[in-house]
Amino acid sequence: MATINYRIKSKENKEVSIYAYFRPSGSSVISTKTGYTVNPKNWSKSKKRAKASDPHLQNLNISLDNLVTFLSQSLNFDNQQGVEIDNKWIKKKVDEFNNKVPVSDNSYLLNFLRSFNRTVKSYGNICI
Repeated sequence: MATINYRIKSKENKEVSIYAYFRPSGSSVISTKTGYTVNPKNWSKSKKRAKASDPHLQNLNISLDNLVTFLSQSLNFDNQQGVEIDNKWIKKKVDEFNNKVPVSDNSYLLNFLRSFNRTVKSYGNICI
């Protein structure tokens, strides 16, 4: 079973993104932004968590722990289903955890409806 960890990629004195990463067996490391940020001075590189010095950072660690649980459960389930585990997979799962709705291309549906409407108007009243 892969161990899911966190890291930051910057030491700048500003809020930086926290990345989730792990290495599936027989594969390279996959990672994505978690949607959470932290100032590097509040990050423990050894614990791979925020230094819980105030309530905001404690809540951040709780969210990170919940994300690990969610990703672990999803990984176990999807592995059993034969789903390919890659960077797209982890990004999709993190977005799902954060309740982000994927942006879809509605142009196909809109074009279809416009065409259908023109066809109906050209034939007048028809029963469907």
